[in-house]
Amino acid sequence: DINYSNNTKRRNMHKSGRSMRILQVRETFSLEEVFRDLDVDGNGNIDLDEWKHGLTQMMGDSSISEEDMELVFKEICHPSDNISWRQFYSFFDGKKLTNSRRNR
Repeated sequence: DINYSNNTKRRNMHKSGRSMRILQVRETFSLEEVFRDLDVDGNGNIDLDEWKHGLTQMMGDSSISEEDMELVFKEICHPSDNISWRQFYSFFDGKKLTNSRRNR
């Protein structure tokens, strides 16, 4: 196996700033940063096209099927048609934002 330095890995990645940001997000795994990267238009919600594009960028074309991407998307955003920050956080963090829901 070849052990590449971080600089070599980054040179081999896509040159765009967005791809570099996604690489850094994968390394630090900040849910908030991942959400912002997926929310391409910056409206505070992730639609299905943004979801598919983001997963493909992070995981590669053949890592996950389009059907699986849609299945997970629908599970996260149900019953709406966009993923909000609250839904995203609840799904991936597992805490279900119980404290903020109690305060309603």
